[in-house]
Amino acid sequence: KHPRDELNRFLGTFFPHPIRFRQIWRSKDTSNALYIWVPVPPSSDYVAVGMLCTTVDEAPDLEELRCMPRLWAEPRSGPLFKAWSGTGMDRSVASMWLSGDTGVLQVSTTEEPPEMYEMSPMPDKKFYISLPHTE
Repeated sequence: KHPRDELNRFLGTFFPHPIRFRQIWRSKDTSNALYIWVPVPPSSDYVAVGMLCTTVDEAPDLEELRCMPRLWAEPRSGPLFKAWSGTGMDRSVASMWLSGDTGVLQVSTTEEPPEMYEMSPMPDKKFYISLPHTE
């Protein structure tokens, strides 16, 4: 067994990769292209924190991002600032929103801010979590 096997098992159990990405917006002109992708969590027990952008019309690798347990997440409560808005190839609207204190940038397909999650504050003291047993 490699020393990182338990860490990888922990990450796979509590912070799994999404099962796929869904393209929510695209823009392409003669010299630039931007495709925005939302991760789809493996179940309703998890949330995706963030999204990915590419310059090609191909979904990102699933290992580029991890989801986190919904129980450890809370809706973003701080101020959001609109950084940009525009229209895509099919005249669809998009707006980019920046979280003031974390610097996280997310995209909405409306002029309204997107639903954003952040990790709940963890206890200052040590805590323990058990991995499921494997055979």
